[in-house]
Amino acid sequence: MRFVCVLCLMLTLSSSVFSQTSPVESTSSVDVIGFRLPVHIHSAMVNAALFQADSDGNRSQSSQSHHSWRNLKKTGMVILGDAGYCYTPYLRPTWRGLAWFTGIAGAGVLIYSYDLEIYKAVQRNKNEPWMKWAVDTGTAFEWAGEQFYLIPAGLATMILGYYLDQPVIFRASGEILEAWLMAAPIKALVIATIGRERPVTGLGHRSYSWLGSSSFYSGHAVTVWPIAIILSKYIDSWPIDIGLYGIASAVSFQRIADRRHWPSDVYAGAIFGAVLAHNLSRRHDNLAIFPTVVDEQGSPGLSMRLVF
Repeated sequence: MRFVCVLCLMLTLSSSVFSQTSPVESTSSVDVIGFRLPVHIHSAMVNAALFQADSDGNRSQSSQSHHSWRNLKKTGMVILGDAGYCYTPYLRPTWRGLAWFTGIAGAGVLIYSYDLEIYKAVQRNKNEPWMKWAVDTGTAFEWAGEQFYLIPAGLATMILGYYLDQPVIFRASGEILEAWLMAAPIKALVIATIGRERPVTGLGHRSYSWLGSSSFYSGHAVTVWPIAIILSKYIDSWPIDIGLYGIASAVSFQRIADRRHWPSDVYAGAIFGAVLAHNLSRRHDNLAIFPTVVDEQGSPGLSMRLVF
């Protein structure tokens, strides 16, 4: 039932605020084997659905199998390429980037140094009216950080966006799913390596053990912030942008108030998810992949545009 609610909410939000005349998306499309494909397809997710037939749709079963495997390999390579780009910004240093890194790292060290004090302050004041509103909002949208429900809903939204000829919905869903996919192995490695105990255990904010608890870093934060970052790129409405970032902040804050994470856990998850989504979105804006015809028989293929 919750999955159905999530899916309905995503579709309702998408249909009400997305427009094919978005400044980052062209409305042009081409017909390939009876379907309409958007001309500019930035998300790597579309590579899994590249057509394995010529324009007449006549290929042998073995040929289809071969091309399906080839397209699957392409999808994996594109995702790996995106991950490499998103995880190695330090190989492309700029003064602005170094300034951002210094500020983010410095804030993280400061929050970690005062983890216990911030946590206790939140627990003392979480029932105050001004703070209770944020906690209640985060609790109401807690599902927005649960990938168990969001991944199926995101896949369904992406598929519907494709078949309803809504390229912006298709792309936004694909980028969010790809961001989660790239974050998952890093999160699993960090949790297994650091093994920080959650506040609810009462073992303290400096309690760590190999393959221990999963407090660092917050999975809800690393899930909800890519949603806010990527959707805000496609939605040309500042009130909705404020709502998206407000919900992401409330969900993150609620994890501290509910004794699930220390403040530095939430901060690290939010920063990781936001930076990953920002880098992924920027890469897709610079790298455009779109379908084309590659031979006289009308066989579909891919063209690529890279903006430096």
